[in-house]
Amino acid sequence: MSPNSNPQELWKQDDAGLPNPLSTNEVCARARKGEIENIWARRIGTFALVVFAAAFAYNIWSVPQPWVRLGQAWMLTVVCVYLWSVIRSRPDRKASNESCAEFLQRSVRSKELRFLALRRTVFWIFPAQLATWWGGGPALKGRVLGLSPSSPYYHYLNSGWPFLATTLLLVLIWLAFSHAARKAAKEAESLQRRIAAA
Repeated sequence: MSPNSNPQELWKQDDAGLPNPLSTNEVCARARKGEIENIWARRIGTFALVVFAAAFAYNIWSVPQPWVRLGQAWMLTVVCVYLWSVIRSRPDRKASNESCAEFLQRSVRSKELRFLALRRTVFWIFPAQLATWWGGGPALKGRVLGLSPSSPYYHYLNSGWPFLATTLLLVLIWLAFSHAARKAAKEAESLQRRIAAA
């Protein structure tokens, strides 16, 4: 140990459990990058929701089966409610009176909240999926595709397997959003410790 070395700095280097502090430049660079990502994610998400809403509205108008129409109307409602929440929420941009560190922490926390909101939305998709399957939506899709009633894929669409496959997919999506929310929460805690240690 050098006589000019700071014992506290050496202790910090030896302890791997201590947070690695972020410099002011690093915090501001991450904040600028996060702000750009938030803006583009909001634009792309809004565009995708509008496209989904238009597709569900078209299905309501074009599909004759009442249960399928009900399922599509339910999905249109879910998409419109979520779209409205995206539109009325404040964009994740840095305020003039907000420091880079404050914005970065708020941005990571809002990412966690978005994942939790998407996870809740998955539950609201299930009734629409059930109504669409009950009304023969998969078989209707087979007829639209021009499948022969004797083809194996058409028989598959008329069975309960599409419903089970879609349910499994929804469960996997729910788990993925749960994992992403936990990851964002850990990132927020780590970020808070690193900023506090700076």
